[in-house]
Amino acid sequence: MRNQINLRHLRPLSAPVIIACLVAASAAVQAAREVSGAAPVVPLPSEPPAKIIIDTPLAHALSRAVAVIQYRTEDLHIVPVFGAAAPALSPQVGHIQVTFDDAPWVWADASGEP
Repeated sequence: MRNQINLRHLRPLSAPVIIACLVAASAAVQAAREVSGAAPVVPLPSEPPAKIIIDTPLAHALSRAVAVIQYRTEDLHIVPVFGAAAPALSPQVGHIQVTFDDAPWVWADASGEP
């Protein structure tokens, strides 16, 4: 026999009850600002310098002549922004440029997907 719920006796919740439930639930979790940082639409008066943290290449991939290098950034949002005005934006945005040995090409990543 399946568990069945009789929904006929339920009443719609009022707006104050919904708001109270949301406030109570949000008190138990971290705020979005605590996890993601400042909203990207509000200029910040001062920002810490951007950092990139680069992992060592994956050894099993290198053994097959493939370089897989994961990275992450702090205080920098990776987006497809280029040009002289990009460094002046706030919050800080940018892209990653990769060169390999003395190769004449440069690979740019602006996807934000390491």
